[in-house]
Amino acid sequence: MAKSVLYFPFINVPNKAWFNRKLLYWDSVSAIVPYEFIEDPDKLDPHMRDLVREGLVRQIVPSMLISKIPECGPPFVEYLDSLAQQLPLRQKRFATKCVSVHADKMPEEVKEKLLACDLARLKDYRWLEVEEATANEYMAYLAAAIGRLPRMDLTPVTDSRERLNVFLGSRERVDSKLDPLRLKVLRKAFPSPRVSLNAQDISRFRNKYGDLLPRFRNWVENKITHVAAISDPYLQAKEWENVTNELEDEKARIESSMNEYGFKSLVFGDCCAILGDLPKVGTPFKLLNAIYRAGGGEAGDNNSPLAYAAYASRELKLGTSEAIEGQENV
Repeated sequence: MAKSVLYFPFINVPNKAWFNRKLLYWDSVSAIVPYEFIEDPDKLDPHMRDLVREGLVRQIVPSMLISKIPECGPPFVEYLDSLAQQLPLRQKRFATKCVSVHADKMPEEVKEKLLACDLARLKDYRWLEVEEATANEYMAYLAAAIGRLPRMDLTPVTDSRERLNVFLGSRERVDSKLDPLRLKVLRKAFPSPRVSLNAQDISRFRNKYGDLLPRFRNWVENKITHVAAISDPYLQAKEWENVTNELEDEKARIESSMNEYGFKSLVFGDCCAILGDLPKVGTPFKLLNAIYRAGGGEAGDNNSPLAYAAYASRELKLGTSEAIEGQENV
């Protein structure tokens, strides 16, 4: 089970309270940052720059990793080929819905294919403007491929249901992974400050309390996975009751630590990844099969669980418009 997350699609991580939970509860948080931003940190927004300086966000340089992905370009190119019937609609949307994607994040064959399909245009030598849905799909694909590299083991994390659905295939599958009781547990499991924190406060809290919060998150994920595997409904319900009682005791300890530090106004939200198996070849989820191929796995290899993109939101209902506020470049 991954202990760290990789934020996508934007270069700068959100300056939002929900993202504080990632910084507090996961062992580490990474973002996909082109090399020119490493050379000139002033190109990052101030909050992101502070998080990097405090060691709270690790910068993953895509140009250094794309060549290490066993197959990066061909699977996504083939995925684009499979969208022939959707191309006219996407091309029409491109006129009004596009985002800027840094050229360092794409192998040459993907750039050429997007340009040939009229789903992208060159903005300058560093940036491409890409049709929004296609850009979201590619960044999800890239984040998953990087996360599956040896020694990475990163769970992709994003901030909207629409981007999560890139992994799950449909809206219905998001909530079907968690029955109502588990969803209720996740919604209220993790205390965190109500407001966004500055990098120094987060760093000082983690230095004082060590891995208290990451261990708690890992404990919750293990409990959820264990109980979900119980097939007998009666035994499962009894075990959920035990877990809920244990959870309240552990939450009280976390709340006490936060109050002691000075975080007085707390909210309770989700922080776990949604765990499940990738669909097999032959299902309509072609992008998922491309992700498997990019990672060097056999298409349809369904033996190990993939931590689907975790999305944190207020009561799991954050919409795209709020998620992308203030963000322009991918």
